[in-house]
Amino acid sequence: MTVGSDATDRIGAAARQAGVHVVLGISERDGGTLYNTQLWFDRKGAIVGRHRKLQPTHVERTVWGRGDGSDLPVLDTDIGRLGGLICWEHSMDLARYALASQRQQVHVGAWPGISALTHDPNSPFFNQVVETAARYHAWAAQCFVVNVSSRIDDEVLRRLDLVDRPEMIRTGGGWSAIVAPTGRMLAGPNVDDEALLVADIDLAEIVYLKYACDSAGHYARPDILRLATNLTPQPVAAPFAASFTAAPQRSEPEAVRSADTQEAAAV
Repeated sequence: MTVGSDATDRIGAAARQAGVHVVLGISERDGGTLYNTQLWFDRKGAIVGRHRKLQPTHVERTVWGRGDGSDLPVLDTDIGRLGGLICWEHSMDLARYALASQRQQVHVGAWPGISALTHDPNSPFFNQVVETAARYHAWAAQCFVVNVSSRIDDEVLRRLDLVDRPEMIRTGGGWSAIVAPTGRMLAGPNVDDEALLVADIDLAEIVYLKYACDSAGHYARPDILRLATNLTPQPVAAPFAASFTAAPQRSEPEAVRSADTQEAAAV
């Protein structure tokens, strides 16, 4: 999906018609490169932000490119300060802290339905990993977490040519929930099935928790531990910086004198 295409225009129109903010996981095409991307729409249907996965995981690197620091935004909206991460990015503590340092209030965690993989003996425990990551980030960053997982359906099996291969993969998978800053469940968890999870959140609950622990504020010790971030875009081609400017051109007499000096030295 290309940002600014008919596809994203239609999603924006749907968000505008419903009057809701939308965070959508897409495989984004930019030139000849694909990115694993969260795309953010406001309630007016405008694209207000984008998060490209910073580090594709394992074989994902054969498909997707890497995002840069500009892809770690926290968006100031009429419903709070919003940001998100994708899958194993939640293991990148510094990425999570970069969001917390921008005063994130609502976090969208996007995950695949890996628990549907029957050939991997570790997959049944994946939902526990997702739950731990969601609850921990809610507590450590003092924010609400909207955790969303994809699920495997018959169409996915058909596209993967894995129909009637229960020893490889099954339908279902995923762990979705809405988590409060204290780590308690506000909605869900929902596992295996499609569902619409709804919860009312009170941003004042964040203030209550920050009295005790503001991890990117009064509970931080930047004199001992500090995160250095580079949140600027990193294009593959850019104008030379000042340190790379060409040397000043010498006047013709200077060039002649230099040549004469070199000739005299040679003699």
